[in-house]
Amino acid sequence: MRVAPLAEAIGMSRGGLYGAIESGDVEAVKIGRAVFVPAHVARRLLGMKPDAIAA
Repeated sequence: MRVAPLAEAIGMSRGGLYGAIESGDVEAVKIGRAVFVPAHVARRLLGMKPDAIAA
């Protein structure tokens, strides 16, 4: 998930979320110039349950 919409969804500023990413508190992946937060991390920040793992 892109940083700006995630920051808005969790009620945080973009700068605050970028700061958490830079400090290592939030995992992120940079592809080119774009920064993405992996889905499992975004779900955790949004208070959602993690995906079930099939046995």
